[in-house]
Amino acid sequence: MNRTGAPSLHRRLAWGVTGVAAAVLALTGLALAMGYENRLVQADEALLQRAALVLRGRLAEGPLPAAQMDAGAGAGAGAAAEQAQLDRAVATLRVAYPELQAAFVDPPAAAESVPGTAALAGSGGPSVHRQLDANGRAFDAVDMPLSLAARPRAWLRVALPADARERQLRWYRRELLALLAAGTALCAWLAWAVVGRSLRPVAVLSRQARLQPEGEPLAPHGVDVELRDLIDAFNGKSLYLAQAVRQMEGFSADVAHELRSPLSVLIAGTELILSSPHSPQALREALESNLEELERLKALVNDMLFLARAEQGERARDLQRVELGALAANAIEYCSSLFDEARLEVRLEGDASAVCNAALVQRALVNLLTNAAAYGRGPGRVSVHLQAQPGRVRLWVYSPGEPLAPPVCARLFERFYRTGARPGLPGHRHGLGLAIVQAVARMHGGQVFARGEDSGNAIGLELPGALSMNRPPGGRGLAMG
Repeated sequence: MNRTGAPSLHRRLAWGVTGVAAAVLALTGLALAMGYENRLVQADEALLQRAALVLRGRLAEGPLPAAQMDAGAGAGAGAAAEQAQLDRAVATLRVAYPELQAAFVDPPAAAESVPGTAALAGSGGPSVHRQLDANGRAFDAVDMPLSLAARPRAWLRVALPADARERQLRWYRRELLALLAAGTALCAWLAWAVVGRSLRPVAVLSRQARLQPEGEPLAPHGVDVELRDLIDAFNGKSLYLAQAVRQMEGFSADVAHELRSPLSVLIAGTELILSSPHSPQALREALESNLEELERLKALVNDMLFLARAEQGERARDLQRVELGALAANAIEYCSSLFDEARLEVRLEGDASAVCNAALVQRALVNLLTNAAAYGRGPGRVSVHLQAQPGRVRLWVYSPGEPLAPPVCARLFERFYRTGARPGLPGHRHGLGLAIVQAVARMHGGQVFARGEDSGNAIGLELPGALSMNRPPGGRGLAMG
């Protein structure tokens, strides 16, 4: 039962079906009423036409008997005799039709003005028209011309009162309206029951969804086709929410784990300084150490916030056409000291341009180069590759060393994942560098990739919608050694 006042699908569907059924019943009732009225009218018209033809035949049978005709009476006696003959004929018909009436009437100004004149000229019967008596009572009447001895230009009018038919129609309409009301009520009850039964699977799904363990999809087996899209959407959203919860839990755990060590160092150093008097120089060195740890914490927090925005679907903005070769050269120059320390030479191969956010792509390139400096084994050569392909451009960094296994490559872009980094390398302490590369690719609608090769590893990203021109392999290079 709906107790909140919210819209009810059950009620709307039931009322909708009832409305359709009521409309169909109303149209059916209207058609029946009109058909019944037409049948009554046609029956009365046929009766009047038959009666008029019968009366005309009786009046045209020939001269009256001699006993009924007074030769000295003249035309008046003939007219009375014709009237008597009409009364006898009407009395005979009233045995079957008590309300039938007939009378001689004055001829109209023109025969064409009287309905039925044209029909009498042919094979059909006279037509029916409506007449009102002195009291305003309505009659259906038929007028036809006669040629009698005393009335050579007489007209005969045969009529039936219309109120009898109107009473019958009113009764029929009342009965029909009662039937329609009963039919509508029955349809409403049936619609409520059928719609409720049809919506029962929705209630079952609702109970299953409430009782379903978190992250487990609903089973679509045995469910109506119309509900499968709803189940698929629910399962997709449930999976998304479960992943979001896991990411949030992992994010919180990672942040707590990474913040614990620098905070412990800061607390321990501060307690040591406060435990005994120290010279100004010692205090300055302690503050510088604390500042370095705080800078690390700031960088970690900024990186985590950047990843959080990317995971929430933030897209790259301020897009423009960028020459990736110049961008990569700046990144190589920025990381030159790391490669000097690792005894690695860096070379840039290829060139391309892409519509992207230059700052974000340069940040990704710096992280890829920093990762290569941390994991590359010198002496050797690190190569930065830019390659344009139809509808996309690929940027990757190859570093010499032991090839990574596919399971390791699959986890390289996870937050805080580290494996085999060279110890003591500045700027590579959090384990967020490749995660940020993946975030940059996602913000541009691209993807990342990593693969182990014969004597090293290639790690990079792919950006969509690039227009570029490849340079020959030896066309451009920067060597740092």
